[in-house]
Amino acid sequence: MRHLLRRDRANDDRAEHSDLNALYSVSLEFGANWRRALDELAAERLPHRPEPELAELVAAISSCRGAIEDHILREYLGSQGEWHRAQASAAYEWISATYPWMSRRNRKRAISQGVYYAWHDHG
Repeated sequence: MRHLLRRDRANDDRAEHSDLNALYSVSLEFGANWRRALDELAAERLPHRPEPELAELVAAISSCRGAIEDHILREYLGSQGEWHRAQASAAYEWISATYPWMSRRNRKRAISQGVYYAWHDHG
């Protein structure tokens, strides 16, 4: 399953994409699931997956979420704490190219949350 995040595998199995998106989505939730351990969330949301696959999904989502938040933070700080439509569009395109499996909804949520964290921590 190491191929899940590779850029050249945009047409991978839809079930894998679905599970990646489901876990990424829950990783962005506020409320009771906010920043809960991804391995717990994966076990709850993806009980059909064997443990080794869950561990790979968790590692992939953790890495992905961190990379997106870091990318947005760099862009935010590089523009002296400003965030405009052009930056959001560029971030969306970067996410699309880097994580082609990610749904449109998750891309938008990832950007929104990334900007929030950048503003909250450095605004």
